[in-house]
Amino acid sequence: MPRRTGLLKVEIVEAQDLRNADSGKKGDYSDPFCRANCNISDDGVQQTRCIQDNLNPVWNDTVVFELNGPLSEGVLEVWILDKDRFSDDDLGRVLIPMDNFRAKPQRDEWYELTLDNGNKKGRVHLKIAFKA
Repeated sequence: MPRRTGLLKVEIVEAQDLRNADSGKKGDYSDPFCRANCNISDDGVQQTRCIQDNLNPVWNDTVVFELNGPLSEGVLEVWILDKDRFSDDDLGRVLIPMDNFRAKPQRDEWYELTLDNGNKKGRVHLKIAFKA
C-alpha cells in the first residue's frame, strides 16, 4: 500500500469569461461544472455542481485529495465542462505542477484556461492548500 505523502484541498471558487458552448439564443448559455483530478492520488475525479446558463459561475465547492506519491511527480488538473444531454463540451483546463507546493503550500490564484485547440479563453479562481 502506498505511503500517504500529504493532503491537497482545492476550493474551486469561480470562473469568469467562459466560452459559450450553447446557442446563446434566449438566454441559452453554457451550463458549467468543474472536474478535478490529481495523478498522485487514488481519490479519482471529483466535480462541482452544475450552474445553469452562466458564463461566470460561482461554485465555492471544495475537493480533497489524499496524496500518495512524490510532489515532484504530481500534477493537479482542473477542467471546466458544459453539461449537455449527450456529451459535455470542453470549456477549458489548467494543469498545475505540484513540485513547488512545499515552498508555497497556500495559494489563492486565478489560472488562465486553455481550450482543446490550444487557445486561451476564460479563467478559474482556485484556493489550494497542501499539508504534508
